[in-house]
Amino acid sequence: MISFDFTVRIEDRKFRFSADLLSERIAILGRSGAGKSTLAKALAGLLKPESGYIKFGKRILFDSSTGVDLPPQKRGIGFVFQNHRLFPFMSVRKNLLFGRHFANRKNALSFDEVVLFLELEPLLNKSPSKLSGGESQRVALGRALLCAENFMILDEPLSSLDPVLSNSLQGYLERIHSFAGLPFLYITHRPNEALRLTEEALLVAEGKNVLLGKTNEVLNQSQFLRSE
Repeated sequence: MISFDFTVRIEDRKFRFSADLLSERIAILGRSGAGKSTLAKALAGLLKPESGYIKFGKRILFDSSTGVDLPPQKRGIGFVFQNHRLFPFMSVRKNLLFGRHFANRKNALSFDEVVLFLELEPLLNKSPSKLSGGESQRVALGRALLCAENFMILDEPLSSLDPVLSNSLQGYLERIHSFAGLPFLYITHRPNEALRLTEEALLVAEGKNVLLGKTNEVLNQSQFLRSE
């Protein structure tokens, strides 16, 4: 279970998030600018809350009252960014192995398992600059899988892809949970992606979460998402 209750400030804007997420496949929904990525970055340790706590099960990732603030590399979270963020000076192989460097799971996936699952074998010796958008995102997903210990966060991973590539990548994402045995948070403003990939959804609006429930039920109650 991912549990949190915290406030975080970016310049003059204050965000407040509080929820207990019990499912294994969770969508974080909301329009652009609603605070979805802010929530994700705070969970991952890329933004520091002003106050509150963040927990994964019994493990405390952040708690302002006790001074606990684990750095990103100690939180056991595999993070896939919108813009991939592959290291340009490393080959695909080295980008993937960089993720393995931070893994500490007893039942961690092997390098070969991830390469086979994501069909990365032909790309291993390539530079990121030689990859297509879909290939880059598969490599970013592989790196996150190899470093994830507790859960994964996928921050609008398909937003830069055309519909054909997006549909192809969703096929991999559908199988992530059963393949890796890891819960994941899937951030999106696209209802069709949320319905296909998740079972629970947290709706974010105006810097706070406003609704939590089954994905289809949250979408049915979210008029503004259906208008996008």
